[in-house]
Amino acid sequence: MTMTQSLRFFGVLLILLGGGVASAQVYWEPLLRRENLAEPLAYERIECFSSSGTGITNLDRGNYLGRDEFEWNILCDLEGPGVLTEFGWTRRNPGDQLRFRIFADDTTVWDVQARADSLCGRVSPFLPPLADSSAGWYWNYAPVPFQERLRITYVGNTMAYHGCAQIYDDGVSFASFRLPVPLPYFLKLDTMQSVWSQPARPALWNRSAESLFTDSTLAAYATAEMLQFEGAGVVRRLWLIPQDTTRSYLDRTVAKIYFDHNPEPAISAQLGMLFGCSEGVTSYASAFTGRIGDTLYFQPVMPFSTEFRVEIQNNVVTPNTNRIRIGAEIVELESDDLPEYRLSGNVLSNVPTRRYDGFRAAEFSGRGTFIGTFLEIDNTTGAVLEGDETLTADGVVVRAGVGTPEYFNGSYNWLAPNGQPALARHYAHGVVTVTNNDFAAYRYHVSDAVPFDSSLTLDFEVGAWGHLSGNYRSLSLAYVEPPRYAVRDQDSSRSSVGGEILAIFGRGLVNGRVLNRVLWNEMPLEIVSGGGAVADSVLFVRVRAPFTSEGIAPLVAEFNDGRETIDPSWMHRAVPNVEFRVLRDEIDGFAFAGDTLSIVLRGYPQGESARIIFEGVVLPWAGVTPTADGNGIIRGLVTMPPEPELLPEARARLTAEAVSVEGFPDALSDEYLTSVRLLRVEIERMPVVAVQGGTVTEVCATDHSSPDSLDPWGRMLAMYMACDTAGENVSFRFIVNTSGNYRLNYFFGESHDAGYIRIKVNNTPDGDSILVQEFALPDGVWERSDTVRGQWRFLEADTHVVTFSAFPRLQSQTIFELILDQIIIESEFHQEIPSWGEARPEVIANAELLPPYPNPFNASARLKFVLDNPAQVRLEVFNLLGQRVLTLADEFLAAGVYEREFSCAECASGLYLARLSLPNVVMTRKMLLIK
Repeated sequence: MTMTQSLRFFGVLLILLGGGVASAQVYWEPLLRRENLAEPLAYERIECFSSSGTGITNLDRGNYLGRDEFEWNILCDLEGPGVLTEFGWTRRNPGDQLRFRIFADDTTVWDVQARADSLCGRVSPFLPPLADSSAGWYWNYAPVPFQERLRITYVGNTMAYHGCAQIYDDGVSFASFRLPVPLPYFLKLDTMQSVWSQPARPALWNRSAESLFTDSTLAAYATAEMLQFEGAGVVRRLWLIPQDTTRSYLDRTVAKIYFDHNPEPAISAQLGMLFGCSEGVTSYASAFTGRIGDTLYFQPVMPFSTEFRVEIQNNVVTPNTNRIRIGAEIVELESDDLPEYRLSGNVLSNVPTRRYDGFRAAEFSGRGTFIGTFLEIDNTTGAVLEGDETLTADGVVVRAGVGTPEYFNGSYNWLAPNGQPALARHYAHGVVTVTNNDFAAYRYHVSDAVPFDSSLTLDFEVGAWGHLSGNYRSLSLAYVEPPRYAVRDQDSSRSSVGGEILAIFGRGLVNGRVLNRVLWNEMPLEIVSGGGAVADSVLFVRVRAPFTSEGIAPLVAEFNDGRETIDPSWMHRAVPNVEFRVLRDEIDGFAFAGDTLSIVLRGYPQGESARIIFEGVVLPWAGVTPTADGNGIIRGLVTMPPEPELLPEARARLTAEAVSVEGFPDALSDEYLTSVRLLRVEIERMPVVAVQGGTVTEVCATDHSSPDSLDPWGRMLAMYMACDTAGENVSFRFIVNTSGNYRLNYFFGESHDAGYIRIKVNNTPDGDSILVQEFALPDGVWERSDTVRGQWRFLEADTHVVTFSAFPRLQSQTIFELILDQIIIESEFHQEIPSWGEARPEVIANAELLPPYPNPFNASARLKFVLDNPAQVRLEVFNLLGQRVLTLADEFLAAGVYEREFSCAECASGLYLARLSLPNVVMTRKMLLIK
């Protein structure tokens, strides 16, 4: 075997004897100098390859590209020119038989053949700090350039793997990877190793810098400017000495970073997020965030043209003051030497309600470079993080599939192979905190920064493991090209509706220019604030979008010396719009009787109010009727009818009608709302009436549905009760607004330790000897049961009690569980239950309620009904509020024809409901009283 076919340790002599290569190869630049990330990157894109199998570590199950002529599995086959800048793999017990080959250009003669772990820290040039084997993953960052093609193959047992390569334009030429590596490569590699061995050293560390420092105390809820610098340069480090190292303090103090007199902060984040210590201060150092002694640092290069400043917002109440010690190191530069991009950051958060839901951690628009994310996840298990990540640039997925823990270098559900927390801290990625059910980690793309021309998004998936959903929050960073003009509308839709306030920011303008007007489609817009003369090369103005006209047209600034286009194709809609959200942890937009909807209306004159209508029914505002603010926005809550018979059962859009302005166009929601004549009760929201023999606690249960399920009933919260004595029980209270026939449908948790359950409604049996148990489930894990149906029963418009009692399944069973998930109360008015396999039971009609006569009526109406068989009968009249007006019959009657008269002198004009109730059937007729 030749020297080029075997990876072995080699000395300087062999390096010096290696072939010569040009000393300046373009791929080294962003790897060695982080300030280059603030410029357009030399390479066109990042191309990634990953294992895509299933299992707790996403071990590849044969999802590679095939086999080569040596019968080795092909992991990647990339077209050059390019450079492999990252490669990692994991396997609990890799064994000697797991080996890699690396082919640069020639796919028949390999350049490297070695045991898998040799590529990650055992032989040159793959040595620490560029190689790392912590937390169960083996990573290597030594660059492997290739001109035509890169192929990596392996043989041995299954594994999870991931790699990233920079792909250049076809015209770029550099020498491919060879062993022994030549001297220029070795010298560059030595520099890279020196940089990576000192992660806390900032970029431009060898340049002289000016230091800013503030030691100040802020009162509760105060906001103050702490740092300010006029001129041009870059901030190479922002540092903070916290008054308190607890999470509470770090989470309640917000830093806002501004550049170039922009009134909008480029980054606004809690101190814990910004400095990478959201769970409380820990000792670690990375390329961008970390801790040195008692000082926290944030050091991605931050270029600015005219100004840099930092504001601190104090939300710490106890103690009532907040001491802030903060500083910055600034390297002054000439304008011509400044990087082209500016640092931007966004904080996103979410609380997924079921597994497989995605969480957006990063979202940027325009042209720029994505450089990383700090992520915290609270109230979860590490196993939930087994979901995958998806990084998309310009609509193309560039990275997907390894899994959230591996993305942050925390394998095996954030635990090391020994089961201990995997607190790996690396130059580019690592896990900062694993505390109880809280996690924090970072991933900085210093070797594989992702360029984008129009957009970039990063999404994480809630994994299929464990019981909890988790609360997600992230701070993502990117360098973006600062546009000459930027327009921010109120809802970030990049469009406007009538009356909406648009904030316009211009940069790089000539001082002294005077803004006369802002026009859209040659229509002058009202200037709400700002304007005047350009100062500090900046223009900032707020204008109001018109209530008339609509379409796509240029947005133009008209100065005293000419015009400039702010946006060539700004979209404006004259018709107002309405958005809604069902206020429950719900999916698919279903609403039930009594549900609350959050409403946002846009495009209304200030002070105007509106009616919300669904299928002809006006949904009342909860509380005081809201009116439009200065931005033309109406916000408030509306309620669905609490009576099932008054709720339209339909799938339709919401309509909003202006109250005061005659002829104002109606708003129509883009989304459809599906309403169902059911009462839906979440167990954990029902008041507990009584508990006998145990403590009831709220827990998060695994969602029962799979990602492709159309079943809309998924939830993760449940009530849990551990029992050790037969008959222990818990009672809950629920409300029915309208008297009628109802059936309760129950959902439980199937678990290894479940016993039998007995159900009573108002002390009347509704289900007995219900076994909700799945032997295949391990102890401590549960899934949601199928629907357990109760009995049809008449319930008054009143408060009712449902009781769940537990009994052991086996005589030897000492612990048995109640896991109570949800109740859906089916009403007689319901026509169809979506996604349920069983509809309402057929009833045998043994009576008939004839139409009222006369109808409409003025003083009284006659109600006639027919009984085929003897029966207990109740005939009642209700108003549209669900209130009983009169009971006309409540007795046992023989078969025959009967008639009753309805007369109500004090009743107002309107619609009334006559209801005939028998033990197995209910009939309703409408009556219209006109006085």
